[in-house]
Amino acid sequence: MTFSCARCENEGPRLEAKPLGGTLGEEVLERVCQNCWNEWDEVQLKIINEYRLNLAVPQHYDMLVDELKNYLCLKEGATGSASVSVDDKSEQTY
Repeated sequence: MTFSCARCENEGPRLEAKPLGGTLGEEVLERVCQNCWNEWDEVQLKIINEYRLNLAVPQHYDMLVDELKNYLCLKEGATGSASVSVDDKSEQTY
């Protein structure tokens, strides 16, 4: 089944199941196509590795969720791209 994706605004295949738990997982399932989710999957790995995020640390997890919402256009003012540079070897810590 196809629908219009929040990020790419193209008709595309839906995800088959919630990729995350809770209401965020439901929102992703309803609003994001499989192609954009696959792209996010690669981007999130870069973000986790570049910034050495430990997702057991609440601030790190919250930062990644914020990036997800921005990348997948699930929040107002979202850009549809990572707001942190995953190519830059920044010394920024969270």
